[in-house]
Amino acid sequence: MAIPTSGSNLTTMQGTKVLFIDAVGALIVSRYNKIYRVIDNMEVLICSLPTSLINSFCSKSNLYYRAKRLGVGASIEYDSAYYLVFESKIYRYDLKAKKLTVDFSFPEGRGPLSFTIVKSIAGFEDGLYFGEYISNRNKKPVSIFFRGSAWRPIYTFESGMINHIHSLIIDDLRNSVWILTGDFGNAAAIFNAKDGFTNVETIVAGHQIYRACVAFPTEEGLLYATDSQIEPNSIRMLKNDVDGWQSVFLNNLNGSCIYGCELNDYYVFSTSTEPTEMVKSKMHSLLDNKPAPNIIENRSDIVTCRKSDFDVRVVYSVDKDIFPYRPFQFGTIMFPGGNKKQNTIYGYKIGAVNGDLDTVILTCEST
Repeated sequence: MAIPTSGSNLTTMQGTKVLFIDAVGALIVSRYNKIYRVIDNMEVLICSLPTSLINSFCSKSNLYYRAKRLGVGASIEYDSAYYLVFESKIYRYDLKAKKLTVDFSFPEGRGPLSFTIVKSIAGFEDGLYFGEYISNRNKKPVSIFFRGSAWRPIYTFESGMINHIHSLIIDDLRNSVWILTGDFGNAAAIFNAKDGFTNVETIVAGHQIYRACVAFPTEEGLLYATDSQIEPNSIRMLKNDVDGWQSVFLNNLNGSCIYGCELNDYYVFSTSTEPTEMVKSKMHSLLDNKPAPNIIENRSDIVTCRKSDFDVRVVYSVDKDIFPYRPFQFGTIMFPGGNKKQNTIYGYKIGAVNGDLDTVILTCEST
């Protein structure tokens, strides 16, 4: 059952994912491999991303779509172009030339969780960045990439340090970039980079309370949510006091947090429901449809944190469907990037018993 908060203005975009909000406030959305621009309820096709005939035909099945990890992943608008992760490639659509090209191919994995635009941070070159997001159980070297005339690694974590990079967070208040990494042991860490990644400091590491994908710099410190299936999850504030950096508990979460976004008056997190790491066999791994012990309820929540006073509320919930997690994906809710000057949430649901692969739209109250 999907539960909106009382009084919310709630609508749905069926079979549609909102990728980002462009510079003039238009929604850039996808339906499988087709990219549209939506403004004033008028929809214009921008481009179609190359795909196979079988994927195109079978994408109409939600289970096939989820099992094959179809659809557009991380995406962003930067310097008069769209960057779109699709089928293990970054596609670049030049808005002036109206030309689509392959900009980068991933040798492993499906691409980053998100892109990051760095602008006017002392010591850093303005531009587009991402961190490698791969399985990497053996902790091979992991890099941060920067796009100049082409993509190139600009910083690399040495072998044995981390599994992958969850996200890069721009901190205008501290002229630095936060690096969130995972997943286990010392790889669950928060780093801070200065001077164009020539000075990367480990701030906290080695516990699941430091494993995060989503964070927001504030005057008080770094507001973040944990991403763990093996320990209880929470919203926390990383503060620097006389005793050094401390992670302070603010609020419990139902499950792990992989996605978030910022609105005009709110920080927004979503929770995911995922399986246990304690796998008994390969068959159990494939068929397991029970949440991990530290996922409280088998559902995904949208959670707002009001900027003015850090008041935390669950504003939407949807139960996970019955299908196993690993072949058919975790239950989660994803958000677009872009315009922070509004209070509308666009939540794309995966693995939902109600409205699977639809985008729910909620309007939060202004403060």
